[in-house]
Amino acid sequence: MKHIFVGAVVIGAWLTAAGAAEVEVTVAGDRVNLRARPSLESEVVGQVADGRKLRAKNVGDEWVEVIPPEDMDLWAHRDFVRDGEVQATPLNIRAGAGINYNVVGALRKGDRVTVRGEFQEWLKIAPPEETSLWVSRSLVKTAGQREKPSARPAAPAAVAPPIPAPSPAAAARPPPSAAPAAAAALVAPPPSWRLDDRQPQGRRVQREGVVKPAGFLFGRPTRYQLGGQGDRRADTYGYLYGNEEQLKSLEGRVIRLRGREYWLHNTKLPVVIVDQLAPP
Repeated sequence: MKHIFVGAVVIGAWLTAAGAAEVEVTVAGDRVNLRARPSLESEVVGQVADGRKLRAKNVGDEWVEVIPPEDMDLWAHRDFVRDGEVQATPLNIRAGAGINYNVVGALRKGDRVTVRGEFQEWLKIAPPEETSLWVSRSLVKTAGQREKPSARPAAPAAVAPPIPAPSPAAAARPPPSAAPAAAAALVAPPPSWRLDDRQPQGRRVQREGVVKPAGFLFGRPTRYQLGGQGDRRADTYGYLYGNEEQLKSLEGRVIRLRGREYWLHNTKLPVVIVDQLAPP
C-alpha cells in the first residue's frame, strides 16, 4: 500500500455550529461556482444554474456552506476504499484527485461510497453528505428573501476539476496518520535558477500538451518538457518542474496543467512550476 495523507485536515471555516439545522437556499445567478473553501482563491468544484435549490448547513455574511449536489463529483484515494467501503478513519474526501487539493470532508471506516470512475490512484465518488462546498452569499437567496441585484460580480467560470501534481518535496509521502496535516504550499523556484529580470516572473499560466523527456543536453533546466500534439508534435512549449515521479508516469500522455511560469538566463523556453495537472 502506498503511503498517503489520510490525516484529518481541519479547516475551521467549514465546521458548522453544533446542532445547526439545514435550510434551503436558491441560486440567484447563472453558472454559479461552488468552491472547496470559502475563498475566491479556492478551486471550483462545479457550477449550478439559476434557480437551483441547495441544502445549506450554515449561512454566513459572505459565504454559505452547502451539501454538494448529487451530480457533482468528489475524490478519495483508492488505497482506502474496497468494494465501496471505507477502510480507514478518517478518510479525507477531496475536491480533486490529488493531495494538493482541499479536503471538503472526511469519512470513517465502514462508511459507504458510490464510485463513479477513477484516475490513477484516485476514485471519483458521489458526494457524501458529510462533505461541504461553498457558494458566495450574494449569489443565493434564502426563503422569503427578495431578489435584488448583486453588488458583486459573479465568480469566474469553472474549468474541469484538475488533477494536481504534488511538489517535488511532496514525493516522499508520510504514512497514514490520524494527526492533523498542513495544506501543501506552493513551491518556490530553486535557488540555483538564474532568473532573467527582463522577463515577467511567476505569471500564472494554463497549458495543454504532451509530457516528454527533455533529454540530457547541457543547459536543459529540468528533465521533462511539454510538447505539441498532432500536427504540432514537433513543437516544445516549455519545461516542467514538479513531481518527477508523477511526470514520468504521464510521459507520452496529453495533459492540461496550471502553474507559474519563469524565465531563466540562456534558456529559450520558459519553465513552468506545476501546481495542478488534469486530463484534457
